Amino acid sequence: MTWDATEDTAITIARLMASPAEQVYQELREYADYQIKHLGLSADGNLEKTLLDRAEPLINLGLGQFAGSTSVVRLLYTRAREGTGNPVLDRAVRLACLSNRHWPEQEFLGERPTVLDNAETRRLAESGDDAEVRAILNNPAQKLLLQNLFNQKPPFENIPTDRLANLISVASWNSAVEAESKDSGTFASLRGFPIQNGIYTLLAKAPVETHWMQVLAGVLWRINDPACPEGDPRPVIERWKSLAIDEKAGRGRWTSMSRREEFLCLVAALYGTSWIKLGEFAVLGSLGDQDPIMRYAFYGHGALTVGQMVAAYQKDGEGFILAALCNNSLLRGKEKRATLERLMAVKTNLELARYYYYRCKAIHAGHKEFDPRPVSEWCTKLLEQVIEDKPSEERKQLKTLEDRVSLLQHKMQILQRYAGWVIVILAFIAVMALVRR
Repeated sequence: MTWDATEDTAITIARLMASPAEQVYQELREYADYQIKHLGLSADGNLEKTLLDRAEPLINLGLGQFAGSTSVVRLLYTRAREGTGNPVLDRAVRLACLSNRHWPEQEFLGERPTVLDNAETRRLAESGDDAEVRAILNNPAQKLLLQNLFNQKPPFENIPTDRLANLISVASWNSAVEAESKDSGTFASLRGFPIQNGIYTLLAKAPVETHWMQVLAGVLWRINDPACPEGDPRPVIERWKSLAIDEKAGRGRWTSMSRREEFLCLVAALYGTSWIKLGEFAVLGSLGDQDPIMRYAFYGHGALTVGQMVAAYQKDGEGFILAALCNNSLLRGKEKRATLERLMAVKTNLELARYYYYRCKAIHAGHKEFDPRPVSEWCTKLLEQVIEDKPSEERKQLKTLEDRVSLLQHKMQILQRYAGWVIVILAFIAVMALVRR
């Protein structure tokens, strides 16, 4: 059933106390969805504590995953951490609490009672297993936690480098990373966007080595509209240019460029500008710059004409396309966007088309007036091959054919069984006829 917020609490409690555990678990899920959707609503602590008194494993699991009362989730987590005699259930409850998107994020590391104290969070950061780390760092409700992680603030200070790289890699999949960059705009400073600021700080301080390059690349793909560094970004870009070429690293994620070249292209395209003051910023590089990395910086932020876009593609190919996909001003102009799609058609690259699709969806998420659909027929057909939930007509026909073949095989099996019985019956009749003679 859909959660009924108009039902009197006393009736709801009585009904759920008499309901099977499976039904209570499902209603707790709907209860959390409703509370999250209607921001500002307080959790029903009386309801949650009453259900906790039922002491049923499935209900406790549901409360760990969906309760909004800090005290309830904290109690469940503490019990499971100390052990109740059922290690399988204890582990499940702990993971449910860590992935809970309902209890308020501001209480996670605040001064009020928390679900996890700094010591437990530190333990998870230093030695938590993969499932625990994923549960807490992929939880989009814990933005403050991610801010502390990316900026290496307590309880994430002085984490060993290899472990920090692992934590950052896991956290890169958290939708909060993408969400923070949707409304930043190129006139905004990194100072006002803590997660982005932390990512840029990592670019400035992380070891210049292949593993960290791959970790940071995974984070940068999630940034849609980066804010501007307040200082000169060239030292950050230059330090990564010193990364040794690794032949074993293979080609890039979206292009046929090397991973190193693709990473440098992305860093320059995202951060190749500096914030001066509100409404003013300086773009690095130029169309004629001798350094391709500085050209990528210009492609990512400059105001290019259609003719300049064509010339840039002729010079830098996929490097220009990748950098240009970071430039929202190019994507928001219909004529320039059509030009970009036409240039992408010169050398079909499904991965770049997929990145283009992601970028357009991200812009639409922050600016509803932006139409994320392609502006050319060619790109529309190409994207049908990369969008999983929108199969092409050819794929639909193939699926229909496969379904018909499967149905035909099923009917043939039935007919074969019938044919077998017919043969048996005919043989039986023939034997009986011989006996009667």
